[in-house]
Amino acid sequence: MGLSFLLLLVSAIAETEGAAGAVSPQLNFVAAKLAQVMEQNAETEGIRDCWNALTQIPGCVPELIGSYISRRIAIRYVCCLRLGAIGQQCFDSIFSSFPFYQKFERGVKKFCHLR
Repeated sequence: MGLSFLLLLVSAIAETEGAAGAVSPQLNFVAAKLAQVMEQNAETEGIRDCWNALTQIPGCVPELIGSYISRRIAIRYVCCLRLGAIGQQCFDSIFSSFPFYQKFERGVKKFCHLR
């Protein structure tokens, strides 16, 4: 996994904590796990390209990570549109990056009105 992708992930996580807040140990743990899973799956599932498609929408990745960590889905319409446009294989690849992803995936699909 490229350094730029890891930096993007870290900055997305930092955005979820707010400008003044410190990054919590829980957030660091989730970030490390996400990076580990993404690294393992990057070549076989094309997960890097899938995540890159989401980074084209400013704030979309931080919204997903923040929603996962807070257990409260807060994703803008434009991010939902991108999630709907990336295709089922990319959608599955992205959400399999999150530990216990099935419940989160169902919640995002329901929130964004995706099938």
